[in-house]
Amino acid sequence: MGILILMTPNSFGHQKIWPGKQLKETMPQATRFTSQQATLNNTQIERIEQSLKARLGQEDLKPTFYPAYQGEEKIGMVIFVDETGQNGIIEIGVALNRAGQISAVKILDHREKGAIKKEEFLKQFIGKSSRDILKMEEEIIPHSDAIEASKAVIRGIKKALLLKQEVFGH
Repeated sequence: MGILILMTPNSFGHQKIWPGKQLKETMPQATRFTSQQATLNNTQIERIEQSLKARLGQEDLKPTFYPAYQGEEKIGMVIFVDETGQNGIIEIGVALNRAGQISAVKILDHREKGAIKKEEFLKQFIGKSSRDILKMEEEIIPHSDAIEASKAVIRGIKKALLLKQEVFGH
């Protein structure tokens, strides 16, 4: 009798295990998090896919949002998304403040060149919101050492903003 060992990718961003470490890494000022799962309807899926010019993955159809708190005050939320880069999946954590603007972006796991984790690239997203989605590809400068991976990160962040917009309406 043999033993079968199944190796699965770390899927903290898609609610299989509580992503406590990744939440704190993405929004360290929060003292606690809750989770809120949504299910996209066909109209929402169609709008997001049209805007991204790409199909959503199965895990994107039921996104989980993580409202973040300092004490009892809600300070924003975190959403995790996966996007495919040249060398595989890039796991991205996006922190949004109460106004819906990006306050932090963390590359949590990837197999790309390390350039996509550099502050000089990621800080370009700070302050962006769903109003900036259409201009994002023009305004964000891909890291010169990782052009394709940078474009995948941009797509992933656009996806996070679109998911939040569709679920929460702003």
